[in-house]
Amino acid sequence: MGELMSVTAAWGPLSFRFDSPDETELAWVDAHLHVSTLSSSLLRRFAGVRSVRDDEQLGFLAARPSERGPVRIRDTWYRDVDGGRAWVTEQSGDLPAHAFVRHAHDRWSVVTAGGRRTPRLPEILLRALIVDELVRAGGVTLHAAAATNPSGTTVFCGDGGAGKSTLAVWFARSGGQLIAGDRTVVLPGGTAVGAAIAPRFGWGTVAALGATGRVRTARLVRPDAVRVDKVVLTQREIGDLIGVGTADAAEVDTFVHVVREPGPPVVERVSPREAPALLLRHRVPADAGWTAERDEAAHALALLAATRPVLRLRWDPRSHAAKDALARLREAR
Repeated sequence: MGELMSVTAAWGPLSFRFDSPDETELAWVDAHLHVSTLSSSLLRRFAGVRSVRDDEQLGFLAARPSERGPVRIRDTWYRDVDGGRAWVTEQSGDLPAHAFVRHAHDRWSVVTAGGRRTPRLPEILLRALIVDELVRAGGVTLHAAAATNPSGTTVFCGDGGAGKSTLAVWFARSGGQLIAGDRTVVLPGGTAVGAAIAPRFGWGTVAALGATGRVRTARLVRPDAVRVDKVVLTQREIGDLIGVGTADAAEVDTFVHVVREPGPPVVERVSPREAPALLLRHRVPADAGWTAERDEAAHALALLAATRPVLRLRWDPRSHAAKDALARLREAR
């Protein structure tokens, strides 16, 4: 193994140090966790993550029987082979066989064999650790974008294709930051934290932001970044190509339920009685498969929805500009 190098960073409730002998892995992690604004209101726990190449250890873990049912971490299924201390998976697509191993004092290892290494693995683990801490704090994961500007912080909930990301970026362009493009964790006290450290933007959103040319011609960090229907950008690339800074978290001022339907933008207030069920309709599973969201988390979100303004925006993102929809929202507040 070569000499270990380190990068330190923080996100939401987690601060960490990542150690690796691979400069590409270090640059990858740094680009994904590069934010212009960090929340100072969240207590942080420290975690250490180390990238390790060890054929013998990986083979030993892979040969062990599963102790519990499989868990899903991000988009991959893992076997628990050591009572919640080691998760292992076989090669899947462009991901090599690997394991995530938990040691004492919040130290972790990303274990791979001696062959090809991919920097996506530490990113997957770090995102899971962040979400794990948020879930333990009573957070609820919503299918939602979130952003700040001088008027406050807005969480845009809605189905795919409703224009959440487009609205959030345009909202942030008025002197604010983007928190999340598609997944937002809301904590009981009202803090919104970005759950996706590598936001995915549909090409329709990129076009609406006037960034298609820049994104298409840029040399992106991720080799799998450009896909048929979307592009995956690091936090640093969002600033460079989309033109907005990013933040890890902020206190929520307003929730907006975004509905895609024909016609010009129309905004209406949602009653406190209807608001909790409306937001919970957009609840999605957390990315840390070994930790289940608490039953009381939904109740905490319902109480929050009853004390914050909740608006419903009906619009067609294909035929109307985001700035017009945001103007209607400003008028309704």
